Amino acid sequence: MAESPRGQTSSAGLVSPPSQLGQSLHLNMQNDKMLISSMQRSEMSREIYHIIRYNLPTSISKTTTLPQLILVSRAIEKKLYQGASSYRNYIDESTLKLRITALACAVLIHSEEGASRGERSDTCLRLLAAARSSLPHCIMVLVSYETRQLDKRFANVASGNSLEGGYFSL
Repeated sequence: MAESPRGQTSSAGLVSPPSQLGQSLHLNMQNDKMLISSMQRSEMSREIYHIIRYNLPTSISKTTTLPQLILVSRAIEKKLYQGASSYRNYIDESTLKLRITALACAVLIHSEEGASRGERSDTCLRLLAAARSSLPHCIMVLVSYETRQLDKRFANVASGNSLEGGYFSL
């Protein structure tokens, strides 16, 4: 087999080691990027968890378990990740409390729209009553909303539906 000037064999179309090395490095860089992203998302979820735990009103903390808080923090992180306009905005911890507050406002608006359509559940009314500007009230709104969503997801699992697209897929 004669080698071409670029390091590729001419007869079987096999790629020589220099080209394979380039492809391998490219794949490793992609894997590293995914790993870094996953680690940063995990760290952001931990930060959100600590903010929630520190600011959670006593009335909600008595009825919310530790695993629920972890799942809620992951759900909030996922929403913040999806809504981030840039990587820089996503990792900026100085605006994290503000972004959590904005997310709580979005949940309230969504709940208000649901209430106007006639879906007046107890949770919806509690969310509307908790509409205040302080972080603990925003945390209460988000934890109440996300706990309700978790209950729906687990009810779907119990009835045989999958978790695809839910809190467990990042």
